[in-house]
Amino acid sequence: MKTALLFAILLAATVAHADEPAAVAHALVIHVAPTSVVAGHPIELEAMIDAPFSEALSVRWRPIGAAKWQDVSFERSSAGGWFASLPAAVAPGVEYYIRGKDSAGNELEHFASERAPHVVRVDPALFDRLETLDRQRLENRLNEVSLDVVAHDFGNRYDFRDRYIRSELVYTHRLLRVLHEVAFGFGSITGRTPTMSDPSGDDV
Repeated sequence: MKTALLFAILLAATVAHADEPAAVAHALVIHVAPTSVVAGHPIELEAMIDAPFSEALSVRWRPIGAAKWQDVSFERSSAGGWFASLPAAVAPGVEYYIRGKDSAGNELEHFASERAPHVVRVDPALFDRLETLDRQRLENRLNEVSLDVVAHDFGNRYDFRDRYIRSELVYTHRLLRVLHEVAFGFGSITGRTPTMSDPSGDDV
């Protein structure tokens, strides 16, 4: 349905320009722009072009906030139409416009412009969002050393020697990704307990 709609628009525009005087050939570019993508995925741009070889068509893009533009040329798609693939981007996103250069050396802007580029928002991936929340919760404390000591005397009411003490030292490093954290520890437990006990008598 999307392809049929683009073809109809392209055909109508071609008919409207049929009676104009011959001049330097220019391409007509029909492009439906994305508004957002998921982080880590390439940005695939598609277009329908009625005279693709009359101009050297390319996408000029840059990460939001960057000063330097980069160029990616359009390529023929095996499914019909033309496409350009931008590298995987990171938040907050990228901005781009489509331009062409005709045989006379004139540069034309076919979609958006250098002064007003189209913005594609890059949404953080699930693990990126979870990592951000964890870092806020932990206040960026990714390393932890903990010492846990537990002791209990079970026989103090009857003067039995029935007690233990357990200690554990653990180092934890948080990765906050698919593997959330790794920990290494050392523990020990010591104690004494009677083989048999009788509240009215001695240990046996």
